[in-house]
Amino acid sequence: MKFKLIAFSALLALLSISSCRDEDIGPLLICGVYDPVLELTWLAQKTAQINQAGNGSDIYLSAGVYQGQSVIIEKNCCISCGSVFVVYACDGQVLGFLGTGGIDPASIEDETIIWRGANFTCGV
Repeated sequence: MKFKLIAFSALLALLSISSCRDEDIGPLLICGVYDPVLELTWLAQKTAQINQAGNGSDIYLSAGVYQGQSVIIEKNCCISCGSVFVVYACDGQVLGFLGTGGIDPASIEDETIIWRGANFTCGV
């Protein structure tokens, strides 16, 4: 009985240690690169323009998959602005806009934030 209790305790300890280990998934590959904000020229220029214009506090970029291809989405968190969120292909071409009559936001898969503007103030 004592042996079973010790074996069970050891097994429980081993399982709890192994279940808490962080899974290292590595960097995300977006548009064929690991750092699209720096490695895609058009995106580096866009982020610089946003910050230089002083709009970085509300604007952020996310990446996702739309119809099997990587996309970049320019968003902001200004609720009262009536904003249009632009969806870009990896080469910088506009694919469309999120929302009514445009690209259904639910059709964007695996979306993740890849950049926040200077002095970003939003909670996303």
